[in-house]
Amino acid sequence: MADPRFAVRYTPRDRSYAIEERGDHAPGDLRVVQRIDFCPWCGERLPTDLSEQWWDAVDRVTGGAYELGDPLTSLPEHYRTDAWWRGRFDDEGNLVVEPEP
Repeated sequence: MADPRFAVRYTPRDRSYAIEERGDHAPGDLRVVQRIDFCPWCGERLPTDLSEQWWDAVDRVTGGAYELGDPLTSLPEHYRTDAWWRGRFDDEGNLVVEPEP
């Protein structure tokens, strides 16, 4: 039976999957989050997380001025969603189409 305290979370911006604790948390409290690389149900490998590629792309666009904790709204909209990577990376995280200048 599924445990309602935990959920699988997908973050389209960097194509990451994680198991996260749900529930009532006070602002500022940390939630338990564990990144996963394999499907919890079938065991198949999930597409590679693109968080490193996202940071590289954001550094190029902002000249390194964007830092962890800054609001996403300070970034161009393209980098707030999966639009920046769709069609550019394969399931293993390899670049297949060069970014536009």
